[in-house]
Amino acid sequence: PPVDQLVGTWKADNGKTGAVILELGNDGKFTWTHTKDGKKTKLEGEYSMNDKGLLVLASGDTQMVGAATLPDENQLRFILAGGPDGDPGLLFTASSK
Repeated sequence: PPVDQLVGTWKADNGKTGAVILELGNDGKFTWTHTKDGKKTKLEGEYSMNDKGLLVLASGDTQMVGAATLPDENQLRFILAGGPDGDPGLLFTASSK
């Protein structure tokens, strides 16, 4: 999808692996907040689409690259590149767009 369709706040809760809130701003900035057992880990930086159509979340020397799809109007699926075959990735639900 065009990168502007990804703008918004997305939430995924995978139970025992924790919850993730992904915020993608109009300004090209992102915040990825992972919460598990009451502990929060936050990654902030800039996002873009690369020439292969993959979403790139870049923060300093850390990058997460994956396929981003919109299976439904209020859903975003993010599957890390290089993950195991059959990896369902994270299914986010829009909390605000």
